[in-house]
Amino acid sequence: MRCIVCEKSIKKKLHYFNFLPPQEAVGCMKQKIPARKEGEIIHNMNISTIFTDHPPASKSGCSKFTNFKVMSATITNGAVRKFSAWDGETYADDYFCSDKCAIKQGYASAQHNARYCWK
Repeated sequence: MRCIVCEKSIKKKLHYFNFLPPQEAVGCMKQKIPARKEGEIIHNMNISTIFTDHPPASKSGCSKFTNFKVMSATITNGAVRKFSAWDGETYADDYFCSDKCAIKQGYASAQHNARYCWK
């Protein structure tokens, strides 16, 4: 997908995953955090946490945890700690690569008397 102003590629909207070991229930202030079991996945916005004692050793091993295309992986001490993946369809924006290009398009439209009725 290309920007309608400058023709640069529009960024892919990535989903982020990280690996943590399973943990016991923990009490923190007045909030109790429940125990996490092996293989359990917690989703929060576009970040998912996978609880496992055996994270993959390579980027290619991450694909068994998602149906998305694995884009990058951070490997620490021989194991993947986090990775990003793309669903193959979603981009950061439908028309522009940056706010700068969106502003340029807005000014160009205004200069040519193209008005959008907001009401």
